[in-house]
Amino acid sequence: MRVHAKALARLWTDRCSVYLKAKATDPKTNLTGFSEQLRAEGVPCRLSFKSLAASGGSPAATVSQQTVLFLAPEVEVPPGCRIVVHRGGSPEKELVFARSGLPGVYPDHQEIPLEPFRGYA
Repeated sequence: MRVHAKALARLWTDRCSVYLKAKATDPKTNLTGFSEQLRAEGVPCRLSFKSLAASGGSPAATVSQQTVLFLAPEVEVPPGCRIVVHRGGSPEKELVFARSGLPGVYPDHQEIPLEPFRGYA
């Protein structure tokens, strides 16, 4: 592991699990449906939050929040996944997100923009 990757990995105090909705056939009925499958579990990561205030001329200001997940570049997170993040590795501090954009993959890490999970499409 390169020096930069080791330094970044020290900052990853959170853990995430990645779930993918995939086709599955029921052996009894031979009907194809979708089931949630665990793709990766306990992956070291870090959440970053950025709040943006926009005042577009209206009297009521709007606030939005951007959430970005940082993790190792070798972890594959396909589009449409549900991502469960445990802050500080604690199971009590669980946040659930959906993947909303393509990851920015760098040699030592990747950045995945997230949005709150509201259910599968």
